[in-house]
Amino acid sequence: MPSANIIMWIGRRLEKKVMNLSCTHAEKVCMVIKLLEDVVKAFFSKDIDSLLNSNGRLIMIEKEADDLKRKIIHEISRGSFHPIDSEVLLRLVFATDDVATRAKIASSRTALLPQAAEGVPDYLESAFLQVASLLAQQAETMVKAMRLLGKKPKNAIDVCDKVEMLEEEIDGVHISLTKDLLETSSKLGLTKFMLLKELADDLEEIADRCEDVADIIRSLAVSMT
Repeated sequence: MPSANIIMWIGRRLEKKVMNLSCTHAEKVCMVIKLLEDVVKAFFSKDIDSLLNSNGRLIMIEKEADDLKRKIIHEISRGSFHPIDSEVLLRLVFATDDVATRAKIASSRTALLPQAAEGVPDYLESAFLQVASLLAQQAETMVKAMRLLGKKPKNAIDVCDKVEMLEEEIDGVHISLTKDLLETSSKLGLTKFMLLKELADDLEEIADRCEDVADIIRSLAVSMT
């Protein structure tokens, strides 16, 4: 086998390994988002034990995702990738990891003051639970797009469109939720209002980060078709 072909073969093996690791990383991040949904549910049901338990598991899984991120970076740094490909792959892993980081921030916020859900109107609680559920769906869809990237890139593009649609739906709920929070701020009190407003913004920011991941997957998929 000519040396040029050997180099190409090694490069493809490394590329496949990086993509497999990236999928595993995305799956860990999805687990973090699902645990965040559990945290939000426990927060509003005033189940402090469940909240703290889910928050602890979330932090543990987020750390595992961090470890995978470092492993992927190491593989990219030692691989025979084109500089542009390396840059895009690094953007993908950093963007995916940022989803988990933002989720940890949101989860930890509820753990700081778990009693803050006391007296929150049902319509506010319902909006928060809706966003948390949509985020879990968005994360699952993001992982699906990642899995399709190396197999059916055209299908990955379609799935990325669904990630974007979910972000738009979350954005709509967030706008309405922010309006309702402002209207009830005096009844909630400053501390409770600030925590809930920051939590709402955290959740919306996670949706934006998932869309960022989808945009990078989309650009990679286009280059593969």
